[in-house]
Amino acid sequence: MKCADLPVKEFKAKKFPAHIDNTKRKEWLTTGIESWMHSNFNANSDQKIEKDIKGWTKNNLKSLGDFYDDISPESDFARQASFAKLTSHAFADAVNINASTFLCIGSILKNDLNEYYMCIQPLCDSIRLSYNVAKKFIFIKLSKKEFDITEENKKGFNIIVNDGGNDIYLKANEDTSTLDVFSFTASSGNDKAIIKIGETIQGNNNNDVIVNFTFLAQLKKSPSQRIAMRFLHKITRVGFDEFEWLRRHGSEDQ
Repeated sequence: MKCADLPVKEFKAKKFPAHIDNTKRKEWLTTGIESWMHSNFNANSDQKIEKDIKGWTKNNLKSLGDFYDDISPESDFARQASFAKLTSHAFADAVNINASTFLCIGSILKNDLNEYYMCIQPLCDSIRLSYNVAKKFIFIKLSKKEFDITEENKKGFNIIVNDGGNDIYLKANEDTSTLDVFSFTASSGNDKAIIKIGETIQGNNNNDVIVNFTFLAQLKKSPSQRIAMRFLHKITRVGFDEFEWLRRHGSEDQ
């Protein structure tokens, strides 16, 4: 939908109703929505302004669907999923599905058994590969989440990819026992393992058996690193027998 087609929408806070049109939307993009709110929400104190802004955004900007009239739960969820992919995927699949990249941290692959993996290989170890020399890459497993879009509880995933024309909802598995290693070689004439959306790339498992993978998506740097760091934090944790009274007093969420 083009910007010119966006409808005028009325959002109502307790004291500050606002008619949202394209002029205001443009100002949001230019100056930021909070600056616009500070300019338009008159209150007696800064503390009161912040409270009004928090309430307004909580009640009225929960969903992209709030900008449209008569939107179904399915359509609303589809818009959210599309925006989530746009903001979390790298250019290779968000802009041009025919673009190629190389295997590195954030690469999402699926094997022939419909198992999903995310590469967490450090970027510096993903380049300068020797041709015909296998290089081990570290992967964490992703769990596929099934749910009814019309249900209220649709949590439990933090990655969305397109697989065969359908959105697939995945959750990074933080169980260290799911860590896996596959070996790949540099592509011909290159020092990286070049991959292309929707195409097959071959790797070898620990038993040196060839595994066919389909490259589905490349996450941006920040979400990739956050997922990898959460997983690596599990590996470095220290566990030991501890007096329960002392442990509980040292826990912030007791």
